[in-house]
Amino acid sequence: MKIKHYLIASIFALTTLAGCKNGAENEELPPSASQETISAKIKQQKIEENKKKLNSLMSRMMVTPELSKMSSAMVTAQMSDMLMTSKGPITLFAPSNAAFEAISEENGKILTDPGLRNALTALLKNHMVEQDLSSADLLQEVKHSGPKTLTTMGGSSLTVYLEDIDLFVKDVNGNSAKIGKSDIIASNGKVHVLDAVLTLK
Repeated sequence: MKIKHYLIASIFALTTLAGCKNGAENEELPPSASQETISAKIKQQKIEENKKKLNSLMSRMMVTPELSKMSSAMVTAQMSDMLMTSKGPITLFAPSNAAFEAISEENGKILTDPGLRNALTALLKNHMVEQDLSSADLLQEVKHSGPKTLTTMGGSSLTVYLEDIDLFVKDVNGNSAKIGKSDIIASNGKVHVLDAVLTLK
């Protein structure tokens, strides 16, 4: 747990420094604004930005024990900053640790081989949708209208469907994963935990 908090703090510190610099340079204030007003405005902006980053998708994943492998994959793919600073909303269908452990040794290389970073990025983006999708909304829509097709940030498709009382997500290859723990709420989206890794051939 200490390692997770250290990683969050490190990423958070870097993004905060960059954000503060850009915000200070780009903010336009009226000529009559006093130095005190400028300082107060910048300070308030920092506070709001810090709150959002501490509750971002990346931060929420990193403090969720069953998503430590997904968090590590995001860091390896250099996507952690995006998940911490993006305004969203993004719905992330995140495979659990057990899901990653269940994939074949060959497919598992995507998590550790630097030469496969582009493939890892594509894999992760195909678990992300630029919408705010709660499990309750998905359940109601699927119940009334049937399976719902979603376009991922990687350009692929996921289909959400109902089987008995459980929601499942299916990829274009016909692989399915059940949504387990759901609605982990972040400042820029939601996380739903899956019991399998999707979009692997």
